[in-house]
Formats: sequence, C-alpha cells, structure tokens
Amino acid sequence: MTTVIGAQRASQQAQVQDYAEILLRRLPVALLTGILVFGLSVIFTMRQPRVYQAIATLLLTPRQTRAQFVPSFLPSQAAETLVQIVGTYEVADRAARKIENRPERVDQIRGLVQGGVSAQSIRGTDVLRISAKGSNPQMVARIANATAESLIELGVEAQRAEANAVRRFLEDQLAQANRDLEAAERARVRAKMEGRGVSVSDEVAARLRLLADLDARRLVTQIDRREAQMRLDYTNAELRRQFNLDPTLLAQNSLVTALRDRLAALEVELIELQQRYTEQHPAIQIQRSRIQAARASLRKTLVDSFGTPGGAAAAPFLDLQRKSVETQAELYVVDARERFLDTLISRQEADLKSKLPGDLAELQGLRNLRVMEQVFSLLSQRLFEAKILEASLLPGMRIVDPAQVPGSPTSPNRAVNTLLGLVVGLLFGVVAAFAAESLDNSFRTVNEVERVVELPVVGTIPTLGGDGDHPAPDGVALVLASSDQRESPFAEAFRGLRTSLLYASPESPPRVLLITSPGWGEGKSTVASNLAITLAQFGKRVWLVEADLRHRRLDEAFAAGTAGLAHYLLGSAALDDIAHPTGVEGLTFVPAGTTPAQPADLLGSPRMRSFLAAAREQADFVIFDAVPCLPVTDAVTLAPHVDGILMVVEANRTPKDAVVRARRLLADVGGRILGVVFTRVSTYGRAGYDGFSYSGNSMSAPDRLRNARNLAVALGRRILQRTSRE
Repeated sequence: MTTVIGAQRASQQAQVQDYAEILLRRLPVALLTGILVFGLSVIFTMRQPRVYQAIATLLLTPRQTRAQFVPSFLPSQAAETLVQIVGTYEVADRAARKIENRPERVDQIRGLVQGGVSAQSIRGTDVLRISAKGSNPQMVARIANATAESLIELGVEAQRAEANAVRRFLEDQLAQANRDLEAAERARVRAKMEGRGVSVSDEVAARLRLLADLDARRLVTQIDRREAQMRLDYTNAELRRQFNLDPTLLAQNSLVTALRDRLAALEVELIELQQRYTEQHPAIQIQRSRIQAARASLRKTLVDSFGTPGGAAAAPFLDLQRKSVETQAELYVVDARERFLDTLISRQEADLKSKLPGDLAELQGLRNLRVMEQVFSLLSQRLFEAKILEASLLPGMRIVDPAQVPGSPTSPNRAVNTLLGLVVGLLFGVVAAFAAESLDNSFRTVNEVERVVELPVVGTIPTLGGDGDHPAPDGVALVLASSDQRESPFAEAFRGLRTSLLYASPESPPRVLLITSPGWGEGKSTVASNLAITLAQFGKRVWLVEADLRHRRLDEAFAAGTAGLAHYLLGSAALDDIAHPTGVEGLTFVPAGTTPAQPADLLGSPRMRSFLAAAREQADFVIFDAVPCLPVTDAVTLAPHVDGILMVVEANRTPKDAVVRARRLLADVGGRILGVVFTRVSTYGRAGYDGFSYSGNSMSAPDRLRNARNLAVALGRRILQRTSRE
C-alpha cells in the first residue's frame, strides 16, 4: 500500500515537473503572448473615455392631502414609479432648462440627461438615488441635482393641482349654497313684509331645526355623490389610459361585487349607529374594524382576480383598481345614506304635520333658510380647510444628500484593469505555451517517449558539449575515443547506456544489436559507434558493422579500407578481409564497402546469416549501424536476425507518429525492440529516467558509477517486464 501511494505521489510530482518544463521550454512564446495581451489591455484602458458618476439621494415622505379624486401612493410605491419616469422627456427637459436655458444647449443637455440618468429605489426604505454618468464631472453633478429638483417640482405641481381641484369644487358648491341662502333670506323677508310670518312654539321650533339639519345633511350627501362620481370617472379613465383595462370588468366580477355590496352594507350600518352613539362607542369601533377587514378582502380579491403588471407599475395598478371599486361602494353608501335621510325627513315631516295641523307651506321658508345656513356654514368650513391645505402643501420628497462633483472616474478603473490585464496576459501566455507544445509533434521528455511509444528509454544522450542550445556537429562524434572527453556528460551517458544493456539480463545480455532510427540525421551512427567504443573499453570484444550500405558515414570516422560488408555479401571478399582493427582495443570495425544495387536483398541473403554466425563466434557484441527503418527496408530485413534493436529518437525533432510507425513496422517482422535511445537531450532538464540524470563534471566518479548502476537497475527491470509481456 505504501509503495502504491509513493508511486502515485511520484507520478504527480513528475506531472508537475513536466508542466514546469513545458513552460520553461515555451517561455519565449508565453512571454510574448503575455506581454502582447497585457499591452493591448493597457492600451484599451488608456484609450477608454473617463466616466464620472454623481448621486443625489431623495427621501420620500407621505403626502398630507385630503383630496380624494387623484390616486395617492405610499412612499415605497412612489419610489418604484419615479424609477420609471426619471428618464422621461418631461423630467429631462425640466432638468436641462434648470442647467442652461439657452435653446441651442437645451437639446444637447436633455440628451445627456436621458442617456446618463438612472434611478434606484433602496429596497425596504423610502430612499431614491438619482445617478448621473458622463465625461464631465461638474456636469454630472449638476445633472443629478437638477433631475432630483425636477422630480420634486413635478410632485409639488401634482399635489397643487390636486388641492386646487378640491378648492375649485368647494368654491363652486359654496357659491351655489350662497345663492340659495340669499334666495331663502329674501323669501323670508318677503313673507314678513306680507304679513305671512308665523309664530311657533318651542317644540315646533326644535322639530324645524332637526328637519333643517336633516335637509342640510341630505344636501351635503348629494354633494358627496357628485364628488364620488367625479373621482370614479377619473379613476376609470386612468385605468383605461395606463393599463388598457375596461372598468366594467370590475363590476361584472361576482366576488368583487359581493365584497362591494358587503362594504356598502357595513357603511350603512355605521351611519345608523352614528345616529345613536358617539364615535368612541365600542359598537362604532367594532363596525369600523369590520369595514377595514372588508377593504382588505376586496384588495386581495382584486389581486387574485385581475393580477398585476410587472415592475414598478404594480403599485399604481392595484391602487387604481382598489379606488375604482371602493368609490363604487362609496356611491352605494351615499345612495343608502340619502335614502336613509329621506326616510328620516319624511318621518319628521309627518310628525311635524301631526303637531301643527294645516298647511306647512308657511314654515317652508323658515326651513329652507335654516338648511341653507347650515350648508353654507359646512361648505365654508371645508373651503377654509382646503385653502389652508393648498397654502401649506409640502413636497412629497426632499433631497437629503445632494450630488457632489466626483473627484475620480468610476470607469475605467485603471489599477484594476491593469491588474486584470496582467492576470489575463499570464493566463493567455500559459495557454499559448501549452498550445505551442500541443502543436509540436516531437518528443520533449523521457516520460513522453515512454507514454507514446510504449517502450522504455534505455539511454538519454545529451547534446555534444552538454549544452542543449548547441547541436552536435555534422558527422559521427567519437567522443569516447578522445581522452579529454571521457569525463563529459556525453561520454557518461554512453557508459550509462552500456550499463543498462549489461545489467538488463546479466546471464544472457543481447549480443547482436541493431541500431536504427525512424529517419535520417537523428544520431544513430553516433550512438552505434560510441556504444561500441564504451563496450570495448569495458573489456569486451566488439564488432561495429556499418550496415548502412547507402550512406557510408562510419568509413570516414574509422578510416577503414575499401573492402567491407557489401563485398563479403557479394562473395568478393572473405571475413578476414573486411574485419579491420581500430585504435580502440577490442573494437573491430566492418565498413559498408561498395554500394550494391539492391542493399535490402543482400542484407536478407544467406551470406548475411553466415556473417552473423561468424561474427557471434569472434565477438562478444556485434553492433549494426543500420539505415533508418521508414525510408527503406534494410533495417526491417535485418530485424528478425538480431538479439535486440535500439531505436534512436532525437529530442525536439523526431515526429511522434514516425516513431510509432517504426516501432510497429519492426514488431510486425518479429524484431525485438529493447528500447529507445533519446538523443540530443538538454542536461538542464529531466533528461534522465526515474529521477536519475547526468550533470557533467560536477559529479565525482563513484557518484557517477552509483548513479549509472541505479539507472541500469531501473531500466533493466522495465526491459524484463516488457519482454516478458511480449
């Protein structure tokens, strides 16, 4: 279990290291992309116009008004309505004229108001915020304040119109009452002058005063009916205009009409109770509670039956509906009150007639005079109250926090945008790095080779000189043959490759090796020659055979004679004639010889098999430097006859699909691929396997040997596992 957890942790660490290597490898792409994105974001931010914002805060207060024919809303409802009308033409025009009244500037400022002003009501409060945005800080402050003042003026004008309508209505009624009173007084004077005056007892006078009082109340009730009808007409007109609702639908709804009639009946009962008790009597208080409950039920029924529009229009819609139905109920109450007063008046007239037999016409003048006096007194009082109300009207809202000139723009926020540009630039840089990596079809790391090719990496060969930025020179580099390069990372890598081959199967190591690659120029000849040299330096008898009969690369490196493998296969030379000693003890070199017409046929001939048998007898190891296996079939022909194949893959160059095709091609003919030799790997990366890597002369000789042995053991286990599976 501990081993599994450790392996998982090691795998996760390897993935993190792989990602880090990708970023380091693609650092120029990441930096260029990040700088480009960051620069564009900075340029975009700098080119954006500065936008300033100023906010004026309004506090809405309940309107103190007794006028009934204009719908009134609670402050919260008014706030929702004001949010919708703040950008209307009327408000914008008023605000523009407050700022500058020149005709040529009004249109321009009006456009700024309509395009840059918005309102927001704070939920749960009676606060309204007027916000103005623009490029001029002084102008946006003036616009916000002017808009707030315009809304206040509109509210005051609406209240004044409301109070003015009430006052004018009462003035008309009072003028009519005054005319009626004057007529009654003149009639009374004429009656006295004509000697038609009558004297009555105190009881009759009291009944006349009661009858006159009832007449006055009936007349006031008739005035109330006209006022209620006026309010109903106004409310229904607003329902049609604002919401396209036919008010007759309200009257046709059975639930609404039932509640309306119930409300009217309760109002009539209240009138009857008021004839017997004072306002503080419990019976009247209970009756008023019933009326309030009936009104609440009526409102709920209206919501359930007709619904409400969305947004800020819901409050006005419900208020208009409620007022329409309640005004209808009020008309029913007024009618019932008038009928009730008619009954009382008829009863009092009959009773008075029984007390004073004869014609009552002589008393009518006195009765009318007293009625007009009471009506005139009542209307005078109402008019006086209306005038006081009109003169003392207060705005329904006030500015509690005027807009100030903003000191800094709200957008663009250059600091935030710059930081976001930096973050986005880094993200785009990382994405670009991984995108470039995904588009690159070559191998970068050992883990990538093993994952894609499904073969172990038996050796990692750094670039000659140990610097990944400097490629190896053209031709074959015989580094191990030079005494001054024997301690270099390049030479150390070949000793590690030798160790992995010897320790992979200590009892029967592969003696005949074929070195090939998917394509040209990937370092197979350098690998073959230096592997042969390091095996010879280890005390082994090694034959290095140049099986590339098409391009003789090793001939120049070892300066061999003209007779070679091709001559032997053609039968024109003996084995001893083509085996040439070299300057490395234990190393024999077999050159390619002449270039035949059909190299693949020669390599698959019986003479080739006899050469292999003879070479096995005279050498401990036979290493074939073959041609690439994809362009021609020479290496494929030799693959079934050797003990093992090493495929050379160059880092950052060899295509992945080429390596996969080469592996499949060699496996199809029965070739035993021991693994991959990864060449031209940078010593600064994770070039090694399973955490082991080479770092040049900084490592002592015992440490290098210990490192090589550990690497060989790890690779040997992998090779044995893969071989057993095959």
